[in-house]
Amino acid sequence: MNEQDNKTRKTWITLLIITTIANISYSTINFFTAPVHTALQNATPQYSLFVISISIVGALLTGYIMYRCAYKKPGTKLLTFMIYSTPITYAATILMWMLGKLPELTPTYSLYLAASTALTVWWYTLHLKMRAINRQLKAS
Repeated sequence: MNEQDNKTRKTWITLLIITTIANISYSTINFFTAPVHTALQNATPQYSLFVISISIVGALLTGYIMYRCAYKKPGTKLLTFMIYSTPITYAATILMWMLGKLPELTPTYSLYLAASTALTVWWYTLHLKMRAINRQLKAS
């Protein structure tokens, strides 16, 4: 592995940590502010705590699985899955927006979408690079 590959791996792990923290933060903020969860806010505190705990555990588990399968043990299957699923997810999001299933574009939501899209493009590019690096590591 050359210096550029090491730099890519360090950038990937840093972005994984940032993304995991962002997912936890987004889940928490969304839980308390999104209109979808209005019914849950009237639920018992135990149920509300259960729902937010599942979101946080899901974000942590996803981050750990990505770390384990793509960084610690350099594999390609999960990265390949992420490479193929990302465009499908974005296509589904656009379709949901066109069907009116997503919130209106407020300035705050627009800012979130712009930041999220920029992060996803960077993340997607790093997935492609990591997959190439991991293929080389597996071959040697």
